[in-house]
Amino acid sequence: MRFGYTRVSTVAQTLDQQNQALEAAGASKMYSDTMSGARDDRPGLAALMDQLRAGDTVVVWKLDRLGRNMLHILETVKALTEWA
Repeated sequence: MRFGYTRVSTVAQTLDQQNQALEAAGASKMYSDTMSGARDDRPGLAALMDQLRAGDTVVVWKLDRLGRNMLHILETVKALTEWA
């Protein structure tokens, strides 16, 4: 299954552009958060991680949607690859 993850930092921002891109990429289920990428307690990302099974694919609009900095992004990607 192909899952999408979207994130914006503030309620003034919108997920529309990200959602459209992920739908075009074939994501069948979306998870999202409206909060800083630096936070470790992102409920949308946690729900996504709980749903993943071997062979699933996670699609993001940009890598920076997964975290605030390169180390945080790499830690998230590492956690995602542990499902493979």
